[in-house]
Amino acid sequence: MSSISAELITKIRAHVGRKPQAERRVFSSVNLDLDEVRPLKPGGRVDAVGVAVSTDGPKVFPVLLKSMESIPVPVLVAQHMPKSFTESLAEWLAKETHLKVVEGYDCMPVESGMVVILPGGYNNYLDKSRGKLILRVDTNPTTLVKPSANVLFKSILDHCQHPIALILTGMGNDGTEGAKEFVKRGYTVIVQEPLTCVVCGMPCSAIEAGAYTHVMTVEEMGRKLREMCL
Repeated sequence: MSSISAELITKIRAHVGRKPQAERRVFSSVNLDLDEVRPLKPGGRVDAVGVAVSTDGPKVFPVLLKSMESIPVPVLVAQHMPKSFTESLAEWLAKETHLKVVEGYDCMPVESGMVVILPGGYNNYLDKSRGKLILRVDTNPTTLVKPSANVLFKSILDHCQHPIALILTGMGNDGTEGAKEFVKRGYTVIVQEPLTCVVCGMPCSAIEAGAYTHVMTVEEMGRKLREMCL
């Protein structure tokens, strides 16, 4: 509880310290102008999925996994959570969904069909060794939240040919900078429908920045992933 309190206090201070901004627009998939989004690259075999999620993640993520079912692609999840909780989250999700859900560790081989919950309290990024993807776990770089989705997304872009990024419910704007680069390079970024989010900080930040290609409910996200990866 002390770890959670410390993290929450840090986030609250970061948000309170910001200058006042105009009230956010209410976004919905029915009023977004998707014509403004850059066209996607021609289809290729999806080779990695990166997920950014924070507040309410443990509630919505099982919905995503159950609608996605098993896919032949590694899924890496940056869930903002203290390090003492991510192992339990992975174990619970594995039982709940009957998928291969594991907590990541340094130098872990990242293989197709795995759902990797990045260990809390660290930044995690993809690397390659002898032509195969591996997970690196480090305290650097310094970020407001760890694991940082921005760090994960940027490393996925460095080592994968046809990645997909997802941004789910959560406080703050983690994932937006990485998603911008995804869209710039013509890759898919799917953002949770804001009206279905408990906290729309992360999805709304990406939408405001134009860093998305699709806006969907969590169930639709899972079905879309399965469609794109099979």
